[in-house]
Amino acid sequence: MIFVALFLLTVTEKMPFLSLLFETVSAFAIVGLSLGITGDISPAGEVILCFVMFLGRIGPLTLFFLLIHKKKESFHYSYDQVQTG
Repeated sequence: MIFVALFLLTVTEKMPFLSLLFETVSAFAIVGLSLGITGDISPAGEVILCFVMFLGRIGPLTLFFLLIHKKKESFHYSYDQVQTG
């Protein structure tokens, strides 16, 4: 996810690669650090960074479990009425 976002940012922005890498990783990790170039990023770059922040907030593991399909269970619980007393 980080590499795809970084590739898109290098295509849309005319900034140094390491600065874009730092901004992308910082956005994904939700740490709030910046090199001060966020204000100079184009609207397309801002959308990319917002999407990366959202995916970082959801978390890769949660996103993975959301995308996989559960297979149908091969068992079922039995049901019986038990009379007591």
